Amino acid sequence: MGSVFKRGKIWYIDTYAKSGIRIRKAIGTSKKLAQAVLADVDSKVLRNEYEMSPKDILIDDLFRIYQEYSETNHRPCTHNRYRGVIRNFRFYLGYKYPYLKKVSQLDQMVFEVYKRFRRTEDLSQLELPEHLAKLTRQGSGKVKTSTVNYDINVLRIIFKFGVDRKLCAENPCTGVKSIKVTDSKSPRFLNRDECIRLLKACNQELRSIFYTFLNTGLRM
Repeated sequence: MGSVFKRGKIWYIDTYAKSGIRIRKAIGTSKKLAQAVLADVDSKVLRNEYEMSPKDILIDDLFRIYQEYSETNHRPCTHNRYRGVIRNFRFYLGYKYPYLKKVSQLDQMVFEVYKRFRRTEDLSQLELPEHLAKLTRQGSGKVKTSTVNYDINVLRIIFKFGVDRKLCAENPCTGVKSIKVTDSKSPRFLNRDECIRLLKACNQELRSIFYTFLNTGLRM
């Protein structure tokens, strides 16, 4: 029958319905609970009592629906950033996994590979077919860890949107963790002499403002 497996701290079940449809679910941090759930599912499958969720959607259709929602409910700058994340992920799927078309076909490893792909692949060096080249921007290259984490967070939001609106059964981003940021620049602070020069260069109005910033730690 089925099996249980662990990714990170999360235990999953993996089995099949009689129709051949795969049943894979995240259960939690307890192996015993995962084994109990698997036994229950396998038992229901044998008795034809397990109800397969018919909810599924094409990845492109979910992205299209979410972009329409975002255009109405988000600020233009946020909408444009979300649209950029969608474009990047669609390019990645088309380049690495062109056979993945539905949300139900995505799993955690697809996103783990995506994180590595975004951090290490220079798209400007790839020979791309025309339909994929349209999804890239000139000069697209390796990105910072913070950008990869932003992408994953946006994708998690999009798939949660699909689950909440019953467009798909599960969020495939569940359990995908952010990468520890080690490549960001440390903030630079003005030294004492620089603070004095700044205040001397200000008129009276600006001097009061910057004096407040410097002495309270307020951000501009």
